[in-house]
Amino acid sequence: MGNQTIYTELFLSGLSDLPALQLPLFLFFLLIYLLTLIGNFLIISLIVTDSHLHVPMYFFLGNLAGLDLCCSSVTAPQMLFDLRTRRRMRTVTACPGAPGQWKCPQNGPILENKHPNPEFILLGLSDLANFQIPVFLMLILIYLATLAGNFLIIFLVAIDSHLQTPMYIFLGNLSVLDISTPSVSGCHLYFDTITGNNLVAYSTCIAQAFFFSLLASTEYFLLAVMSYDRYVAICHPLHYATIMSNTKCVQLASSAWAMGSIFSLVHTLSILRLAYCDSTTISGFFCELYQLILLSCSDTSLNNLLIYTVGLISALTAFLITFLSYVYILKNILRIKINHGRQKAFSTGSSHLTVVLMYYSTTIFNYIQPKPKNALVSRLVSIIYTFFTPFLNPLIYSLRNTELRTAVFRALVRVAKTIK
Repeated sequence: MGNQTIYTELFLSGLSDLPALQLPLFLFFLLIYLLTLIGNFLIISLIVTDSHLHVPMYFFLGNLAGLDLCCSSVTAPQMLFDLRTRRRMRTVTACPGAPGQWKCPQNGPILENKHPNPEFILLGLSDLANFQIPVFLMLILIYLATLAGNFLIIFLVAIDSHLQTPMYIFLGNLSVLDISTPSVSGCHLYFDTITGNNLVAYSTCIAQAFFFSLLASTEYFLLAVMSYDRYVAICHPLHYATIMSNTKCVQLASSAWAMGSIFSLVHTLSILRLAYCDSTTISGFFCELYQLILLSCSDTSLNNLLIYTVGLISALTAFLITFLSYVYILKNILRIKINHGRQKAFSTGSSHLTVVLMYYSTTIFNYIQPKPKNALVSRLVSIIYTFFTPFLNPLIYSLRNTELRTAVFRALVRVAKTIK
């Protein structure tokens, strides 16, 4: 038999023969791609949420928008990634070999053994020996206060008929997220600090990364939905009950959870294809997707691409909805000539805006770069948006909201009457 050469990599020329135009073309195609995503997502969202569009014509239009999303997402990200990184080589299967195989590097005879299901080591607070117990006790105290505050909001929204409006239904959903986020991210931290066992099984780490990503993505969309709710309440108060009906409220909240689940599933499935070599130490107190990507010795270009594209879609869409809502809110507030009315309108949206700015700033800081420059700073920022933000949300909403304070008073009166 004669010798055969089997090519396992292909060279994508793309726009490599136009070096002077690569940056302008990258920005041009990125802008078109983002506009395509936003426009088609908007069409799909409108058709799903607006009962007037539930007719065959718009059903077909929704399918067309889905196809447009898929076509652009299949072709454009690869070109954008190549333009940005100047990397042209791609495997025939468009992804690396299955985890657990031997990898033959092109530039050397060294073979690297990959482990498909390793055990990870979570540093947690173990490298902060002098501060481990004080920080642990502080986080436990914050966690318990978070549970108490958010469970109180959920309880009040459930039992008080005055709070069963879209604004407080969304706030109840936010409280569920604020309870779940520190519970998912902090469970190993509590266990590891008490027992001294920092090992985490592969399946457990993947599950934790999936649920944390789901909660974080859902919160982005839910904050955007709450911004739209505040826009309708302040800018269209007479039509608020019609626009934000209970059905629309449930649809919007469900859409936020559904979108968060989809984005988290996409990222987690892309993680499952990765293999890990000798380094399995996670510099953090819980498993995050970007940390699992950093540790892998497989080709992670697809994962980094997904972080920039899928992550950018979710963050940019949520940010645009929030930004435009508050632009119109601010314009409406400035038109109000009565000081009392202006102050009331401002207080209605200021609590939510505070929460949005606090959550967006910390998460964007941590995820805008897949490779953080300072692991300790990244860990501290993670503590802020996984512990402090869920802890502060009930305080921000309750201290600035007279209806919640009144609901607490009514609940206490009801309890006192029951005891008597």
